[in-house]
Order: sequence, then C-alpha cells, then structure tokens
Amino acid sequence: MKGGFCMRTASLRGLLLRYLLLTFSLCVGLFLAWWMFFGILLNSGFLLPASSAAEACSRAAAEMLPDMTADTFDGARLDPLCRYALFPEPGFPAVLATNMDDWHLEQALNAWMGGSGNLGYTQYHIRATLADGSVCLLQYDYSVPYADPWLRQRLPDFQSCYIALLTVLFVLVIWYFTHRTTRRIAAGTARLQDACNRIMNGELEGEPWGGTHIRELDAALTAMQTLREHLAQSLRDQWDAEEQRAEQIAALSHDLKTPLTVISGHADLLLEEDLPPQARESAAAVRRGCDTAVGCLADLRAAAAPGAAAHEPKELLDAADFLAQCGEFGRALCTGAGRKFRLLNRLPTGLRLQAQPHRLARAVEKPA
Repeated sequence: MKGGFCMRTASLRGLLLRYLLLTFSLCVGLFLAWWMFFGILLNSGFLLPASSAAEACSRAAAEMLPDMTADTFDGARLDPLCRYALFPEPGFPAVLATNMDDWHLEQALNAWMGGSGNLGYTQYHIRATLADGSVCLLQYDYSVPYADPWLRQRLPDFQSCYIALLTVLFVLVIWYFTHRTTRRIAAGTARLQDACNRIMNGELEGEPWGGTHIRELDAALTAMQTLREHLAQSLRDQWDAEEQRAEQIAALSHDLKTPLTVISGHADLLLEEDLPPQARESAAAVRRGCDTAVGCLADLRAAAAPGAAAHEPKELLDAADFLAQCGEFGRALCTGAGRKFRLLNRLPTGLRLQAQPHRLARAVEKPA
C-alpha cells in the first residue's frame, strides 16, 4: 500500500477508471451522509421545513389580516417567517410599513407593479386585503429556515450555507483523489525520464530499474532496460574488437619491423662501400624508405592505441636539410621510373620547423 492506493500493476485506463469510480462513490456517499444529517436537523427541530414560510403567510392572509386596517396594522402579530409590505391601495406604490430589507422590498415592488419577479431565486407573494381596503403584500420563498428567530436574524441563510459547504466538501474530495492519482502517474513518468537521462549520459551499467506499477510505463521501462543492455553489450563487443585489432596491428608491426631492419642494415652496409654516385643515391633512398616505413609502423601502433601519437615529441628541423633529404628520396624514385627530378626551394634561409619528422616527410612525399 502506497499513498492510499494498492500498488498492484494496473493499466492507465484502469487507473483512471478507478479514480473516477472512487471519486464518484465517495461523492455519492458524502451526499447521502449530508442528506441524513440534514434530516436529523429537521427532525430535531433545529430547522423548519421549506414550506413553513408559505404556510405562515397563508394563515396570516386568511385569519389575521382581514380584521386589520392600515391604522390598526401590527406586524408583530405576524409570524416572523412572513415578510410584508403594507400599501394604502392596489396599484399605489407608497409603502406604509414593511419588515423587508432593500433587496426583498425591490422584488416585492416589482411584483406589486406587475413585474416578472426575481429570476433564479423566486419570491412568492400573497395579497391580503385589509378591512379598510388597504393591501398587505406577503412575501415568502421555499428555503429551509432556522427554527430559532434569533438564529435567523444573525446567521446567513442556512440553505445557502448548506449548499456552499457541500460544494466545498465535493471539491476537497475531488482534489484529494486527483492529487493522489496524478502523483502516482507523475512518479512513474519521472522514473521513465530518469531512465532516459541515464542512457543519454552513458550510464549503461547498474541494477535494473524498478517498476512503476503502471502497465504502460512498466512496458516502456522494460524496453529501456533492454535497450541499455543491448547498448552495453554492443560497446563491450566493440571494445573487444578494438583490442583484437590493436593486438593484430601490434603483431603485424613487429613482423614487418624485422625485414625492414634487415633492409635498412644492408643499405647502411652499401653506403659504407665506395659506390658510384647513382648507386649511392639509390642506397640512401632505400635507407630513407626504410625509415619512412618504420614511421608508418609507428603510426599503425598509434592508431591501435589512440592517444600515443599525441604524446610523440616534436623536433626542431632545419628546413634546408629536410628538403635536401626529401630531394634525395624524390631523385631516387624518379631515377627508377626513368624521369628527371628537380627541387625548387623557395623557403627563406635559416628557417627551422618544429614538427614530427616522419609525419612531415610523409605529408611532403605523398603523391598528388
């Protein structure tokens, strides 16, 4: 049990239907209890029936007023439930005596002059002709008054208070169940949002997310959990593949380094001999090509282990010497292809470059 609701898994439709049924049932029960309380007040004599004022006015019109005149009229003899206005003659709007307030008197005058009365909260009127021809207009309405005249004078109309209080209770009941239902739905959607945020932030490990006890949201959470597991497995597979690739590249680099070392050593031996200029240039090109290949192997190892190349130190190179070395390599390539090579050096004298030598050489020597 959580928040007043049994936390069994339910669909959104069932949750809303349950909310409506509970709210409606409690409102009906509240109305019945309130009606029973109203009946107790009537039976105990605290309240009078709604017809009490009409009966009092009818008795006054039939038994008391015909014997009175305008001079002998005594409003104190009438029942306090009767509101009255005394007129000297029919159709004459002058009021000789009244116990009405301004609002009720306005309604009485409207009825006296043949108006339509007050719409929405109707006052009823009885005309009683006195012995001298004057007319007493009696006014009443069908509402439940207090039995005690002292309460009627000092408290608001009971019927209006009764309806207002019942309305407030209905509003509180509806608010209570609406608040509880929306809080449960909001808690489920918050958990779903949290799951989305964790996946978005790369949190793919951890315990499975708990349920929301709402069938549709639980299905969405299950799908999110499956997605998280698939993403985590995919990243693990990718990492394993990267490790295997790095191992293969490292092994291949090691295997290539041995023949390159042999070739480079033989090139060094040739350079120690007294060779013709063209042969010496070719041996130097072979030696330089071996150095370039070793640099490429280093790049392969760096690709297998990201971040290694970023930490490779840079050197200060003399631009003229660097171009001379590139020229030797270029002449060796062109000689083997039967072409002529010419180096155009337009760099200022004494220029020094800060770079990684083999990377810069590879960029310069790359075919167009």
